[in-house]
Amino acid sequence: MKGPKVPLPQIVYGKITYWLCIIAALICTMGTVLAIAFPDRNFMDPHYLFFNIWEGNNPETVWQQVGGGFPGGHFWLHNLNAWDGVTQLGIVVGCSCALLALLGASIAFIR
Repeated sequence: MKGPKVPLPQIVYGKITYWLCIIAALICTMGTVLAIAFPDRNFMDPHYLFFNIWEGNNPETVWQQVGGGFPGGHFWLHNLNAWDGVTQLGIVVGCSCALLALLGASIAFIR
């Protein structure tokens, strides 16, 4: 017994979302492991960062003590050579996969 045929836009959406989430997870894992292994190649030292967070400090205090103050939104774009910047790139890829998949599905729908 065969089920109904799945429309092409749904297949495109599913495949793009699936693969981008896998890629994002790999980027985040790699960035996090390397950030902890090599803390000197980070924007913020993860050992001090985790310590300040677990101490219960508020975000302003954490940023001030670990990063010298909050540098503003999308600061990771200027820090892609740091491991925590790579981790944030992975988060961005994971969060934007639905938009990219929607664009792909829209193109498949139009055709």
